[in-house]
Amino acid sequence: KLIAKVARTKAQVDELVDKNEFHHALEKIMELSSEGNKYFQDKKPWEVRDNAEDAVFYAVNLAANVSLLMAPFTPSASKTALDSLGVVNPPWGLAGTLFVKPGIELRPVMLFKKIA
Repeated sequence: KLIAKVARTKAQVDELVDKNEFHHALEKIMELSSEGNKYFQDKKPWEVRDNAEDAVFYAVNLAANVSLLMAPFTPSASKTALDSLGVVNPPWGLAGTLFVKPGIELRPVMLFKKIA
């Protein structure tokens, strides 16, 4: 269900960017990000060990997809996020797919500095 949403969002973003409707494209990406966050919070892999691997796998792939979709808008942050997920220079066509494979080593990074 979530992966289908990722694929739909990628298609919508493609269409909206082609029409120069960048604001709406960003809204679609942020909706996807929110749904992914809800999915991860609902699955609670830190508490519920059943299917924890699957929950993390899908959450990581969702984060990678959001990062790739955000690349035209925030290229540096997107590159940093994708690098931390072990994905180097992915082609745009991978968006909407499960392109982060199991078993990668995640490297947490700070994408943005907190503004005081």
